[in-house]
Amino acid sequence: MLMDLWAMLLKRVFSIQPLNRAIAGRWIGHMRDGRFTHVSIVKASPIKGELQIGWLAACRT
Repeated sequence: MLMDLWAMLLKRVFSIQPLNRAIAGRWIGHMRDGRFTHVSIVKASPIKGELQIGWLAACRT
């Protein structure tokens, strides 16, 4: 709950968008192919189940 409140504060006060779990999942999904860096992860090809991968990773930390 504290992290959610912090994210809301960052968004409202500083206009910083919270982490998009699908983008995090896309980055993790590309790792299985040996790709660890991207010029723009947003422009990288989508990975099947990237949102679920991102949420699973968030829950594991």
